[in-house]
Amino acid sequence: MQLLTGSVHHVTLRVHNVSRSTDFYTDLLGFKHSLSLGARVLLSNGSAMLVLTPLDDPEMASPTSPDESRAGIERLSFRVGSYRELEQAVCLMDEHGVPHSEVTDWGADLGLYVLALRDPDSIQLELMAPYS
Repeated sequence: MQLLTGSVHHVTLRVHNVSRSTDFYTDLLGFKHSLSLGARVLLSNGSAMLVLTPLDDPEMASPTSPDESRAGIERLSFRVGSYRELEQAVCLMDEHGVPHSEVTDWGADLGLYVLALRDPDSIQLELMAPYS
């Protein structure tokens, strides 16, 4: 027997500065502040939810907390509607001084264009657009 799961409900990111990360995800990536849970903040874009948690949150501390030498999230990818939106994202990142890759074509087999960047805590993010 297998458990049938749906889409990802939320992702929790441990960050150095919740306020700075909240600004990044709301100002640049279209998330909205949904709820404050003590030191944590829940953000939503209507289809994905992020929980931003401070690194020093004692409720999240454990000997198995992720670090660079352990398994964990390598990158977080968000879908956008079109190549044009990736072009607009490049302009927005440039305006805000956020380093990013060029838009890359992953080829007809996948039918995707990708723009890579990093959030304020150096978590790799990707914006992905389908061929139109």
